Amino acid sequence: MRGVVVLFVAGLSSIAAADEPNLAAAQMRFASADGFSMTVTPAATEVELDVNVVVIEGTVRQRFRNLSSHFVEATWIQALPADATVHDFEVRIGERRLVGELEEGAVIKSSYFDRPVENHHANRFSTSVAHVAPGEWVSVELRYSQTVSYQDGVFALKFPLATQSKSAQPRAGICTSVAETGPEACSAANPTLDVSVRINPGLNVKRLDSATHNIAVAYAGATLEVALQTGPLPNDRDFELRWEPEPASAPNATLMTDATEVPVH
Repeated sequence: MRGVVVLFVAGLSSIAAADEPNLAAAQMRFASADGFSMTVTPAATEVELDVNVVVIEGTVRQRFRNLSSHFVEATWIQALPADATVHDFEVRIGERRLVGELEEGAVIKSSYFDRPVENHHANRFSTSVAHVAPGEWVSVELRYSQTVSYQDGVFALKFPLATQSKSAQPRAGICTSVAETGPEACSAANPTLDVSVRINPGLNVKRLDSATHNIAVAYAGATLEVALQTGPLPNDRDFELRWEPEPASAPNATLMTDATEVPVH
């Protein structure tokens, strides 16, 4: 059947980072009923962040491939900013399109999703899908929102990207093909990464930079458009962006209300 939409439930896990210090910011675990298991990093990652003054709307898209000869269950694990709120997500496997429905604090349980994911860093989103065929691609998309941090006159945002800890041993090999007894973990061959940020700051910006990545900045009217520059990309750090307003434009305390709320007298 083509274009089947299946609703499922997923949630956020909160376990101390010390439980698994070498867990990549994004990864997919493939496991079969006959005991085959391995973990891979994404072959492609696309992150879009739209900032409207102090609110961030983020979209994450990633692709993974089952290079084994097994039919597997695939479990996607994605680190998120500490204060992120997930709105919706979907998973595509071949002709299947699975659309997510979330319940706060829930874990994955349905005919497609068999068990909760354990041993995660704090605020890691996870979801699983069964019956991924050999050679099949798994595409995932997630949308979330969060608030820009503001401290000492500087705005900042951060998105988890690191696929390798600075202190950890390199992941075992490059994922090109996987034998029956393949490595327990490997890195995608020639992974691609695209991060784009659109900022409507609502004030005049004095300085915008990243201490973690080389960026290119363009102006489209009052909007700042940020992209990663081409060249080798570090895999041991997250993406961070900071911008500082002109002194006269620094924000004062602002009251934001929902239009549906009853006014307080």
